[in-house]
Amino acid sequence: GTSHVGQIPRGISIQRTAYSIIVQTGPRRQIAWFAPDTPLTSVYVPLYRGVDAISRSFSQGHNLNFSRYSAWWAFDFVNNWMQLRYSTMSTEDVYPRIEAWQDDIDRQRRAVEEEKEGPHLAAWQASLQENLVADWWKL
Repeated sequence: GTSHVGQIPRGISIQRTAYSIIVQTGPRRQIAWFAPDTPLTSVYVPLYRGVDAISRSFSQGHNLNFSRYSAWWAFDFVNNWMQLRYSTMSTEDVYPRIEAWQDDIDRQRRAVEEEKEGPHLAAWQASLQENLVADWWKL
């Protein structure tokens, strides 16, 4: 075969991806957008700089020990289940739910950001994470 020198490009959304982070920087606000499990089948949630409120489901769990209390397991379970009939589940169930959540997150965060950073932003961030995980288990 042919020898290749250098790095081999690879998409970030392969099935074995454990999580992904997109960092948004700027003079007013910095946000790390975090998605547990494979990006293609996950929802990115905002993690604000200076806000240490993380929901229980986003702060616990291990990929070797199944747990209904872990955000990673909720998204990994749906991703694995999708492999049975990916074309149908993605277009009818998962992708529409991702789009609805991302739109709702954007709408909510604009309202929350108009208020000042502090306890309200922290409470919203943690509540958003818990509500998302609870909804994802319903898929």
